[in-house]
Amino acid sequence: VSVLYWQPTMTTQKTGSGEPKLLTTERVAATKWLALNTHTYVDQAGATRPWDSTARTTGAGVGKTDAVEIVAVARKAGRDPEVMLVTQFRPPVDAHSIEFPAGLVDAGESPEVAALRELREETGYVGKVVSVSAPLSYDPGMSQSLMQLVTVAVDLDDDRNRSPCPEPEDGEFITVEWVPMPRLLAWLAEQQAKPRHVVDGKVFTYASGLAAAAALGST
Repeated sequence: VSVLYWQPTMTTQKTGSGEPKLLTTERVAATKWLALNTHTYVDQAGATRPWDSTARTTGAGVGKTDAVEIVAVARKAGRDPEVMLVTQFRPPVDAHSIEFPAGLVDAGESPEVAALRELREETGYVGKVVSVSAPLSYDPGMSQSLMQLVTVAVDLDDDRNRSPCPEPEDGEFITVEWVPMPRLLAWLAEQQAKPRHVVDGKVFTYASGLAAAAALGST
Protein backbone atom coordinates (compact mmCIF):
# COMPACT_ATOMS: atom_id res chain seq x y z
CA VAL A 1 0.00 0.00 0.00
CA SER A 2 1.42 3.35 -0.99
CA VAL A 3 0.65 6.44 1.03
CA LEU A 4 0.88 9.94 -0.41
CA TYR A 5 1.77 12.76 1.96
CA TRP A 6 0.51 16.23 1.12
CA GLN A 7 2.72 19.20 1.85
CA PRO A 8 0.54 22.32 2.17
CA THR A 9 1.69 25.47 0.41
CA MET A 10 0.45 29.02 0.60
CA THR A 11 0.39 31.56 -2.21
CA THR A 12 -1.05 35.03 -2.33
CA GLN A 13 -1.31 37.79 -4.88
CA LYS A 14 -0.85 40.62 -2.42
CA THR A 15 -0.46 40.99 1.29
CA GLY A 16 -2.67 43.19 3.38
CA SER A 17 -3.34 43.62 7.06
CA GLY A 18 -6.84 45.08 6.88
CA GLU A 19 -10.11 43.29 7.40
CA PRO A 20 -12.20 43.09 4.18
CA LYS A 21 -15.54 44.87 4.45
CA LEU A 22 -18.74 44.86 2.41
CA LEU A 23 -19.87 48.42 1.76
CA THR A 24 -23.00 48.22 -0.41
CA THR A 25 -25.18 45.77 -2.34
CA GLU A 26 -27.17 47.02 -5.34
CA ARG A 27 -29.79 44.94 -7.14
CA VAL A 28 -29.12 45.27 -10.86
CA ALA A 29 -31.85 42.98 -12.24
CA ALA A 30 -34.26 40.29 -11.11
CA THR A 31 -36.64 37.60 -12.31
CA LYS A 32 -39.24 35.74 -10.27
CA TRP A 33 -36.65 33.47 -8.66
CA LEU A 34 -33.22 35.11 -8.99
CA ALA A 35 -31.63 38.52 -8.62
CA LEU A 36 -28.34 39.88 -9.97
CA ASN A 37 -26.51 42.02 -7.42
CA THR A 38 -23.38 44.17 -7.58
CA HIS A 39 -21.47 44.43 -4.31
CA THR A 40 -18.92 47.08 -3.45
CA TYR A 41 -16.33 46.01 -0.89
CA VAL A 42 -12.91 46.96 0.50
CA ASP A 43 -10.25 44.26 0.26
CA GLN A 44 -7.40 43.49 2.67
CA ALA A 45 -5.11 45.96 0.91
CA GLY A 46 -7.64 48.77 1.29
CA ALA A 47 -8.73 48.85 -2.37
CA THR A 48 -12.42 49.34 -3.18
CA ARG A 49 -13.70 46.75 -5.65
CA PRO A 50 -16.96 45.58 -7.30
CA TRP A 51 -18.26 41.99 -7.24
CA ASP A 52 -21.26 40.56 -9.06
CA SER A 53 -23.35 37.75 -7.59
CA THR A 54 -26.78 36.14 -7.68
CA ALA A 55 -29.33 35.78 -4.90
CA ARG A 56 -32.65 34.02 -4.50
CA THR A 57 -35.53 36.48 -4.49
CA THR A 58 -37.28 34.05 -2.13
CA GLY A 59 -34.34 33.90 0.28
CA ALA A 60 -34.36 35.20 3.83
CA GLY A 61 -31.30 37.40 3.24
CA VAL A 62 -27.53 37.36 3.72
CA GLY A 63 -26.44 34.82 6.32
CA LYS A 64 -29.80 33.03 6.35
CA THR A 65 -30.48 29.49 5.17
CA ASP A 66 -32.70 29.38 2.10
CA ALA A 67 -32.38 25.73 1.05
CA VAL A 68 -31.83 22.20 2.34
CA GLU A 69 -30.21 19.17 0.78
CA ILE A 70 -31.13 15.75 2.08
CA VAL A 71 -28.81 12.79 2.57
CA ALA A 72 -31.39 10.02 2.90
CA VAL A 73 -29.84 6.76 4.10
CA ALA A 74 -31.59 3.39 4.21
CA ARG A 75 -30.33 0.46 6.26
CA LYS A 76 -31.65 -3.07 6.06
CA ALA A 77 -30.37 -6.29 7.63
CA GLY A 78 -28.09 -8.22 5.28
CA ARG A 79 -27.60 -5.30 2.88
CA ASP A 80 -25.11 -2.47 2.55
CA PRO A 81 -26.41 0.95 3.59
CA GLU A 82 -27.91 2.78 0.62
CA VAL A 83 -28.07 6.48 -0.13
CA MET A 84 -30.82 8.12 -2.16
CA LEU A 85 -29.96 10.15 -5.25
CA VAL A 86 -32.27 11.89 -7.68
CA THR A 87 -31.79 12.66 -11.34
CA GLN A 88 -33.48 15.59 -13.05
CA PHE A 89 -32.87 17.74 -16.10
CA ARG A 90 -31.19 21.08 -15.36
CA PRO A 91 -31.46 23.62 -18.20
CA PRO A 92 -28.41 25.74 -17.18
CA VAL A 93 -26.08 22.79 -17.85
CA ASP A 94 -28.30 21.17 -20.54
CA ALA A 95 -27.89 17.83 -18.81
CA HIS A 96 -29.50 15.36 -16.44
CA SER A 97 -28.05 16.18 -13.05
CA ILE A 98 -27.47 13.56 -10.33
CA GLU A 99 -28.11 15.17 -6.97
CA PHE A 100 -29.28 14.80 -3.41
CA PRO A 101 -32.96 15.58 -2.95
CA ALA A 102 -33.24 19.28 -2.16
CA GLY A 103 -35.56 22.23 -1.93
CA LEU A 104 -36.24 25.68 -0.58
CA VAL A 105 -37.07 26.42 3.04
CA ASP A 106 -40.52 27.99 3.32
CA ALA A 107 -41.12 30.99 5.55
CA GLY A 108 -41.34 29.92 9.19
CA GLU A 109 -39.97 26.42 8.51
CA SER A 110 -37.04 24.84 10.29
CA PRO A 111 -34.45 22.98 8.15
CA GLU A 112 -35.69 19.70 9.65
CA VAL A 113 -39.31 20.31 8.66
CA ALA A 114 -38.30 21.56 5.20
CA ALA A 115 -36.14 18.48 4.60
CA LEU A 116 -38.86 15.99 5.51
CA ARG A 117 -41.42 17.91 3.43
CA GLU A 118 -39.16 18.08 0.37
CA LEU A 119 -38.22 14.41 0.69
CA ARG A 120 -41.88 13.40 0.77
CA GLU A 121 -42.91 15.73 -2.07
CA GLU A 122 -40.03 14.90 -4.41
CA THR A 123 -39.66 11.18 -3.76
CA GLY A 124 -42.65 9.98 -1.72
CA TYR A 125 -40.43 8.63 1.06
CA VAL A 126 -40.71 9.46 4.76
CA GLY A 127 -38.00 9.27 7.38
CA LYS A 128 -36.53 10.63 10.59
CA VAL A 129 -33.98 13.42 10.86
CA VAL A 130 -30.63 12.19 12.20
CA SER A 131 -28.51 15.34 11.96
CA VAL A 132 -28.49 18.87 10.58
CA SER A 133 -25.38 20.75 9.51
CA ALA A 134 -24.60 24.38 10.17
CA PRO A 135 -25.43 26.75 7.27
CA LEU A 136 -23.10 25.99 4.36
CA SER A 137 -22.15 27.97 1.27
CA TYR A 138 -21.79 26.01 -1.96
CA ASP A 139 -20.82 28.62 -4.54
CA PRO A 140 -19.71 31.64 -2.47
CA GLY A 141 -18.02 33.38 -5.38
CA MET A 142 -21.27 33.47 -7.32
CA SER A 143 -24.16 33.34 -4.86
CA GLN A 144 -25.08 34.39 -1.33
CA SER A 145 -27.26 31.28 -1.00
CA LEU A 146 -26.75 29.11 2.08
CA MET A 147 -27.99 25.57 2.53
CA GLN A 148 -28.10 23.07 5.38
CA LEU A 149 -27.36 19.39 4.87
CA VAL A 150 -29.94 17.23 6.61
CA THR A 151 -29.28 13.52 7.12
CA VAL A 152 -32.46 11.44 7.22
CA ALA A 153 -32.85 7.77 8.14
CA VAL A 154 -35.36 5.98 5.91
CA ASP A 155 -36.93 2.69 7.00
CA LEU A 156 -37.71 0.73 3.84
CA ASP A 157 -39.86 -1.66 5.89
CA ASP A 158 -42.19 1.21 6.84
CA ASP A 159 -45.50 0.63 5.03
CA ARG A 160 -45.42 4.23 3.76
CA ASN A 161 -42.12 3.51 2.00
CA ARG A 162 -43.15 0.27 0.32
CA SER A 163 -45.06 2.12 -2.41
CA PRO A 164 -43.93 5.76 -2.15
CA CYS A 165 -46.19 8.37 -3.75
CA PRO A 166 -44.31 11.57 -4.65
CA GLU A 167 -46.09 14.88 -5.18
CA PRO A 168 -43.92 16.69 -7.75
CA GLU A 169 -44.58 20.29 -8.71
CA ASP A 170 -45.60 21.18 -12.24
CA GLY A 171 -42.59 20.69 -14.52
CA GLU A 172 -40.72 18.51 -12.00
CA PHE A 173 -39.62 15.15 -13.45
CA ILE A 174 -37.49 13.28 -10.91
CA THR A 175 -36.03 9.76 -11.00
CA VAL A 176 -35.11 8.22 -7.63
CA GLU A 177 -32.21 5.79 -7.18
CA TRP A 178 -31.03 3.92 -4.07
CA VAL A 179 -27.29 3.31 -4.41
CA PRO A 180 -25.24 1.04 -2.12
CA MET A 181 -22.69 3.22 -0.33
CA PRO A 182 -19.65 1.01 -1.13
CA ARG A 183 -20.46 1.38 -4.86
CA LEU A 184 -21.40 5.04 -4.83
CA LEU A 185 -18.26 6.46 -6.45
CA ALA A 186 -18.20 3.77 -9.15
CA TRP A 187 -21.93 4.23 -9.79
CA LEU A 188 -21.46 7.97 -10.26
CA ALA A 189 -18.70 7.31 -12.79
CA GLU A 190 -21.06 5.03 -14.72
CA GLN A 191 -23.77 7.68 -14.78
CA GLN A 192 -21.43 10.48 -15.82
CA ALA A 193 -20.23 8.38 -18.74
CA LYS A 194 -23.74 8.58 -20.19
CA PRO A 195 -24.45 11.36 -22.70
CA ARG A 196 -25.77 14.59 -21.16
CA HIS A 197 -25.33 13.45 -17.56
CA VAL A 198 -23.51 15.41 -14.89
CA VAL A 199 -22.86 14.78 -11.19
CA ASP A 200 -23.51 17.47 -8.61
CA GLY A 201 -20.25 18.45 -6.90
CA LYS A 202 -21.65 17.91 -3.40
CA VAL A 203 -22.65 14.34 -4.26
CA PHE A 204 -19.20 13.61 -5.70
CA THR A 205 -17.51 15.08 -2.62
CA TYR A 206 -19.68 12.90 -0.36
CA ALA A 207 -18.87 9.78 -2.41
CA SER A 208 -15.16 10.62 -2.40
CA GLY A 209 -15.25 10.99 1.38
CA LEU A 210 -16.85 7.57 1.77
CA ALA A 211 -14.23 6.03 -0.53
CA ALA A 212 -11.38 7.74 1.32
CA ALA A 213 -12.70 6.58 4.69
CA ALA A 214 -12.99 3.01 3.40
CA ALA A 215 -9.43 3.14 2.02
CA LEU A 216 -8.01 4.47 5.26
CA GLY A 217 -9.88 1.82 7.22
CA SER A 218 -8.29 -0.93 5.14
CA THR A 219 -4.68 0.26 5.65
